[in-house]
Amino acid sequence: MSDDIIGRVIVSQHPYFSGTASLSGTVKNTGSPNTPVQRVVVLFAEIPSPKNNALKRGNLHYIAEKVSEPDGTWQFDNLSPDFKYTVQAWDDTGLYAPVIGAGLVAT
Repeated sequence: MSDDIIGRVIVSQHPYFSGTASLSGTVKNTGSPNTPVQRVVVLFAEIPSPKNNALKRGNLHYIAEKVSEPDGTWQFDNLSPDFKYTVQAWDDTGLYAPVIGAGLVAT
């Protein structure tokens, strides 16, 4: 199976991770107040080890990436609620390190 590129969104065709749930959030630069920004957001499925159900390095499966909206919001749809996910937001300006959210559950 190959991935489809739709605009700036890459959609995984892997049926193992497909479902009716979604994940969403907002990318912001920290400050007073926090400022929403448009950045690249990358989604991974977390694959636990079959031995002890622990997440180990290399156990992330790339699902998709997209650029957040100008107001900083992002959403990934059609995800399985049976997995936990990791989301990374990348600052292409180089001012900030990537921000990672792990153990996220799609609802």
